[in-house]
Amino acid sequence: MSSLTTRSFKISILILLLITRGTFASAASQGYEATQQIRYFQTGLRHAFVITLLKLVLDETKNDFGPYQLQAVTGMNELRGKASLIAGVGVDVMISPVTACMLKRLRAVRIPLERGLLGYRLLLVNENRAAEFANITSLEELNSQFTAGFNKSWIDHQILEFNQIPTVTSAYYQPLFKMLAAGRFDYFPRGINEAADEKKAFEETFPSLTIEPELALYYPYPRFFFVHKNNTALADRLETGLKRIRSNGLFQELFERVYRDDLRRAKITQRRVIQLENPLLPNELPEPDTSSWLPPDQLIKPPQKRFIAPLPCV
Repeated sequence: MSSLTTRSFKISILILLLITRGTFASAASQGYEATQQIRYFQTGLRHAFVITLLKLVLDETKNDFGPYQLQAVTGMNELRGKASLIAGVGVDVMISPVTACMLKRLRAVRIPLERGLLGYRLLLVNENRAAEFANITSLEELNSQFTAGFNKSWIDHQILEFNQIPTVTSAYYQPLFKMLAAGRFDYFPRGINEAADEKKAFEETFPSLTIEPELALYYPYPRFFFVHKNNTALADRLETGLKRIRSNGLFQELFERVYRDDLRRAKITQRRVIQLENPLLPNELPEPDTSSWLPPDQLIKPPQKRFIAPLPCV
């Protein structure tokens, strides 16, 4: 493992440890009896940045909104967690890609959390097949020659379907790596902030997996904090905190500390980027602002935006 890869992986682990150790610290250390209980279900390495961001936002707003108790709810997948939040039972906040349906069903804090990063997808492939992608220059070529793998409960599975990407699905996350290694499909699109850590996490079990070096996919894929429709107090707190840490530089500091190595390794401006359309976004939503990590003269311009009728809610 290179020193930079080690550093990035250790930072992620330290973030998770911070979350675990600090779960009840805000309430317990101050001796308050009444606290704002905030339950979330998205745990694990993939969610480390956004949950750390959530804790930072809550810490920044203690003087305005009081102490809090942040509690992880285990054993929930995305579908169950979203259903619980919509029902107002057992979950108080989730991080989700923005869709017209989510905006109807829940209250959104309309500040993007990852500055467009998650919309840029690298391809996990089998090492002995990486060279087969070398001549791909268009979505049509990719779709005619290769099949993707994806979790069927993830929201962006609908984006792949809309763009006619042949896809083999699983209801669970970890089996997808085994399926890729076994050749059940040809590539697994992963975010810039996901690919390297996942390759490292699974390399002992599936040493053939690697990141294809020349291609990337892009679709606008902003994520917001969402709370129950009636939970205006938590929505106000999260919006206040996000605006504050964006203004005082804490947001950018955390973003750079966590993602600097991922961005360096991805070399996104040196890749051939295949652009997809996202039919789930409300048409009035602006494109994510990536300028804080992608220089303005190197921005990958999305295709001319056209009206797409949002897909029906499921």
